[in-house]
Amino acid sequence: MLKRLRIKFVAIMMSIFTVMLVLIFALILHFTHENYYESSMQQMRSAAMQPFVPGRPDGHRGFSPFPHFVLTVDPFGGFSANSGEEYFDLSDTDFLQHLLDTVSQLPRPDGIIYEYKLRYLSLALPNGGSRVVFMDASQEYAAMHRLIAMLIPIGLISIAIFGAISISLAGFIIKPVERAWEQQRQFVADASHELKTPLAVITTNAELLNSPGCSPEEKAGFSENVLTTARHMRQLVENLLELARADNGALQLSMGKLELSEMVTDVLLPFEPLYFENGLSLESSIESGIVVRACEEYLRQVPEILLDNAIKYSSPGSTVFLKLEKHNGYALLSVANEGPSLSAEELENIFKRFYRVDKTRGGDSYGLGLPIAESIVTEHKGKIWAESVNGVNTFKVRLPM
Repeated sequence: MLKRLRIKFVAIMMSIFTVMLVLIFALILHFTHENYYESSMQQMRSAAMQPFVPGRPDGHRGFSPFPHFVLTVDPFGGFSANSGEEYFDLSDTDFLQHLLDTVSQLPRPDGIIYEYKLRYLSLALPNGGSRVVFMDASQEYAAMHRLIAMLIPIGLISIAIFGAISISLAGFIIKPVERAWEQQRQFVADASHELKTPLAVITTNAELLNSPGCSPEEKAGFSENVLTTARHMRQLVENLLELARADNGALQLSMGKLELSEMVTDVLLPFEPLYFENGLSLESSIESGIVVRACEEYLRQVPEILLDNAIKYSSPGSTVFLKLEKHNGYALLSVANEGPSLSAEELENIFKRFYRVDKTRGGDSYGLGLPIAESIVTEHKGKIWAESVNGVNTFKVRLPM
């Protein structure tokens, strides 16, 4: 899929560039041709109005930019030829008559006789005759051919260079898509793996419930296992739906003024007995009067996730310290616990979905808490990160006040 997407991107870019290049070259040729046309027509009109007269001081002599000659036709059909250059042989009257006959048959008073590469301009005279100016267009043809011959290799080289740039650019642009695609595949694989185990537990216990020799006590135990596992699965599915809504920008955040200090204090209360039951201590330092614009329903999940995470990964008998303070115009929440130091790789990956530093100590955790916290903080225009120094792992959340 990604390969086809890369090829499609390159093809579209090359098509657009080629069309634009052809359009630019066409405009160059058009305006060059128009320039030649206007210059030649200006000279032909001048020659028609003031034809060369031998012996006249201001007569056209020498080699003009566009060699030409003039045929003046009298009312009776006779004509005379004159030229200001020694470029044309005007002795062949039959050929000159043929040119006049050809012009008389053409629909326009000006144009080109392509057979002889002669541009012409025919003007009527007051006495009933006419004057026809013929100009050599071979130089114009040659100049246009040289221009085309120059534009073709320039175009081919430009297409080749842009093709190489497009291929390189495609790799750069597709890289985020490739990363997202790989993350999606990994996410589906991890979710399938996490769901596979509880489903197997439910299936096994359900089969044992239907076994003929199952006692009432055993049935009660199997039923409890099914219920407990089903609850864990429901929590996993709800977490997955939460992340999916965050990815799609569908989180329904009712933003408003929130007393963050009071909310964090409320979050701490139910965790104190949990920490006591797990042989841990919980201390806090909460600065009063910290107010943020947030959705309390979602934002309160962030300290809950961090405190729950600290229970699972703290060293036995250690103390977890929560701190909320103002820092450089932001509200800064930090939860620090003693435990195995996190490596640089773990600090980078810890907010990835289904990632767990120590799966043996994660209990019923699915590795989705921190990704959910990150999504919520991001929706609140904040930042969340982790630090590890001297055996103390600290998770920090910064929110605009």
